[in-house]
Amino acid sequence: MFAIATLIAAVLGGLLVTGVLTLRLLVQTRRLHGQLRRTRHELEWRYPSARELAARSGVGDRGGDRRTGAQR
Repeated sequence: MFAIATLIAAVLGGLLVTGVLTLRLLVQTRRLHGQLRRTRHELEWRYPSARELAARSGVGDRGGDRRTGAQR
């Protein structure tokens, strides 16, 4: 009987540790994802691509909608 109780306690303890580690990993992953998004946004704002600069200035704009391809 004691062996069964010990086995059950060990399994439940293992599940608890696994759950805690999984939650910590999830939180850390979300935190890193947020940092990456902020860093990417900052880099894109500081160093815009040639395509973005052209789009802002209207260079090469023939009056069409880039997303749909429709002419205005």
